[in-house]
Amino acid sequence: MTIQIPDEIVLNGRTFPLDCFPDLPSEHPDLDTRRQYDPFSAASDCARGYVATWEIRNQRLFLSGIRGNCHMLVDEPVPAGWFSGMLLVGEGERRPGLPAFHEPSYDREIRIMVEKGRVVEVWRLDENGKTLLLPGTY
Repeated sequence: MTIQIPDEIVLNGRTFPLDCFPDLPSEHPDLDTRRQYDPFSAASDCARGYVATWEIRNQRLFLSGIRGNCHMLVDEPVPAGWFSGMLLVGEGERRPGLPAFHEPSYDREIRIMVEKGRVVEVWRLDENGKTLLLPGTY
């Protein structure tokens, strides 16, 4: 399998690669997710057909951009209230090859638990283990 182009996330003004692929909702008034053909989306390193940019502000997750076969219908970031799950944010250098499922792909990883678009817990995972971070410190 070809390594996929990662989504990105903006935290405190810095952009990081995501080591996961949050889904878009099948229907949303501010998004066109009908998966129209786009040359970018036909590449083997973009199996979903799009790459998204996410942002966390005030403990909320926003979708702030999409390129590929889906489109935002508004110019401002869209609150991602549809998303619940873990965001895996890569920090440092990407490790060579394809790591095992349970191993981070980067030197360090920020893990962000989100429930219905709201950040509920954040921690950093590195060679020393797991460190809980307070909201807004990442």
